[in-house]
Amino acid sequence: MLLLFMFLLFVTNTSFAAENKSIIPGRSIGNIPLTIQPDEIVTQLGHPDSVESSGDLLTVGFKQSGLMFVYTKPANLLFIITFNPAYKDFFNLGVDSSTKAVLERYGKEYKLIEQGQLVTFLYLEKGIGFTFDKGKVLSVWVFPGKEKTIDT
Repeated sequence: MLLLFMFLLFVTNTSFAAENKSIIPGRSIGNIPLTIQPDEIVTQLGHPDSVESSGDLLTVGFKQSGLMFVYTKPANLLFIITFNPAYKDFFNLGVDSSTKAVLERYGKEYKLIEQGQLVTFLYLEKGIGFTFDKGKVLSVWVFPGKEKTIDT
């Protein structure tokens, strides 16, 4: 009976089994690698909710998945940002994590960006960044890091 229930759960909710919500610094968010091209994003996530072009940058946003992609023109991905608390790194850090938790795991060697009340820590070597609002992670950035390893 339990086996039947598990089979029905799998068949009726395929996203439960297939969805990857891991953040790998310098590599990927979920099933989406930093090497993905704009047309491949549409194949995986559907049509974007927003597309903005400004100067040499192209920004593509998906509200439902909480993901935003920033490219230089024509198609060089600079970084992926997530606002979705379901995505977590190896340390279980992501949106809504505390500043203290991020500092404990990633340290104090970061590039600081301040914009009003928002503060962003970019860990350039590791390929991950965190934007904070009032001591909580508002978004997580993944970009090509300078290190060759994903160990943090």
